[in-house]
Amino acid sequence: PLVWESIRYLVDTIATEVGWLGLVDIDADGNYLVTEIFVPKQTVSGVETDITPEALVDLAVDLESKGISSEKLIYWGHSHVNMGVSPSMQDEVQVEEFLDNGCQFFIRGIYNKHGSSKVDVYDTAENCVHQCVRNGLQPTVLDDLLKTRLDNLIKTNVKKPVIRAFPKTKLGTTHKPVVTNTVPN
Repeated sequence: PLVWESIRYLVDTIATEVGWLGLVDIDADGNYLVTEIFVPKQTVSGVETDITPEALVDLAVDLESKGISSEKLIYWGHSHVNMGVSPSMQDEVQVEEFLDNGCQFFIRGIYNKHGSSKVDVYDTAENCVHQCVRNGLQPTVLDDLLKTRLDNLIKTNVKKPVIRAFPKTKLGTTHKPVVTNTVPN
C-alpha cells in the first residue's frame, strides 16, 4: 500500500513527468510485488524525464552499501502527466536499454493524473512481454478465523423483519402491516 500511495502521490503532485525505480520481489504465487521505490536525480519536462546512467549507478551503489541487492531493481515507472499511458518511442528505447543489462524480468509502468496506468512485464527468458498486467494494491485475503468471526456476527446481528399480512379489525383491514419477529438475513 505504501508503494502504491507513493506512486499516486508522485503522479498527482508533480506537474511534469517524473520517473522512479523500484525493488521487486516475486511471491510464492509468481506475482511481482514492488516493495520500495526510489526517485533518482533526473531532468524533467512536461513530456520527458531523463535519468542519467550516473544517477542509476549512484542508486545501485547506495542500495548495495545498505546490503540490498541492486539486481532486485527491475521496475521503472514514470508519469505521463495528463497524456495517455501508451508508451512513447522514447519509452520503448528506454526499456530496451534496461533490458540490455541482462535482467531476466523487467517491469515498466506508465501512469497519469486521470488514474490510468499501463504496466508491462518483460520476460527475457521466454522472449515475451505481458502487456497491461493488473496493478495496484495487492488484496488481502481473509483468513478462515476472521471469516468465521464475521459469519457469526452476521448470523447474530443481521436480521430482516418478518412482515405478516395486514391484520383485520372490526372495521376492516388496517393499512399498516404488523412486524411480529425477525429472521436472519
